[in-house]
Amino acid sequence: MVLDRDILNRIQQKLESLNLFQTIRQPANVISTHDLLDMLPDLTQFPAAILLAQSTTQSDHLAFSQIDLVVIGRYFGLESERNLCETMRKTTAEAFRQTIGVEFENSGQALIMLNEISPLMLGSEYLAWNLSFEAKILNY
Repeated sequence: MVLDRDILNRIQQKLESLNLFQTIRQPANVISTHDLLDMLPDLTQFPAAILLAQSTTQSDHLAFSQIDLVVIGRYFGLESERNLCETMRKTTAEAFRQTIGVEFENSGQALIMLNEISPLMLGSEYLAWNLSFEAKILNY
């Protein structure tokens, strides 16, 4: 059986291969994207990527997981900082534009699809986006 943590680990591997982020985290508990910085007070290295498994629904032979990837960059008003944050968002989104098929040894397959990208308000010193994914777990 494919677990949400397995899918998060695969997404994290892809993020690590981009060499964009100083911090990549998978909090153990479900966190609201609006309370993200309050729930992670030790988050100090940016740019950062936070992976959140939001929910899983099941039907006969399929399971669907909703996953959020929050990308955060520091912004203190300089155009160069804004450009770096925008580049980070664009590069990350481009890396996940195509549906990713993942085979998990002896436990099934998953298709990971990027659904939407929306800006987040986390405070005046950050530029952040939420990339929403749906993982369709086959052979569940």
